[in-house]
Amino acid sequence: MKEKLAALYTLQQLDSALDALKKQYAALDPGRAEEQMYREAKAAHDESDTDLHETTTALRDAELEQKTVEAKRADFEKKLYGGSIRVPKELQAMQEEVEMLGRQRGKLDEKILTLMDALEGTRAREAETRQTLAGAEETLRAVRAGYKQKAEQMQAQARELAAQRKQALDAVAPDLLRRYESLRAAKGGVAIAPLEDNNACGGCKMGLPSQLVQRVRAGATLEFCDNCGRILFDARSE
Repeated sequence: MKEKLAALYTLQQLDSALDALKKQYAALDPGRAEEQMYREAKAAHDESDTDLHETTTALRDAELEQKTVEAKRADFEKKLYGGSIRVPKELQAMQEEVEMLGRQRGKLDEKILTLMDALEGTRAREAETRQTLAGAEETLRAVRAGYKQKAEQMQAQARELAAQRKQALDAVAPDLLRRYESLRAAKGGVAIAPLEDNNACGGCKMGLPSQLVQRVRAGATLEFCDNCGRILFDARSE
């Protein structure tokens, strides 16, 4: 029986190691907080980049409009003062057109100055958000690389433990294995517990009667903890 219990205890240790590894794997952080920071940084940069593009476009359009207005005004002034037009009404109309274009040019000058001031601010914001985005991207990349490395290490450990478990199964009697699997399902993954130095159950930590302890140490029979019902094993006898 001792050999059977030893084989079962080996299986339990492997299963416990696999369970612990699964919990560690599930707890691995792929960089959720860093990904959120990256998304926020990207959204901020996209917004500032859009603002910069729109402001640059608006300034370019205003400058083109300014050139168009100035060209029209220059053409009207040339006609107005060139002496080619002598009809008073036409001269009056042309004079009014020149004045209107002058006012339009003045408004465009103000608009351009405003846009130039705004452009300076949007350029600064775009540069700042671009730098923040680059930092967030670098941090996320580093965290993900660390996560990938840890995950691959754990996967390799899991494969090794699974291979060892497959070998350990061959040494466990079928009837004992069925009881083990049933207990594992009912006892939080721990079906067989070691006898501790203070004569307590390694599963529930409760003290055990001396007669039960003696039987466990003898290893001739299958013994169970009176409190938690787990199989008991004297691991020191291995």
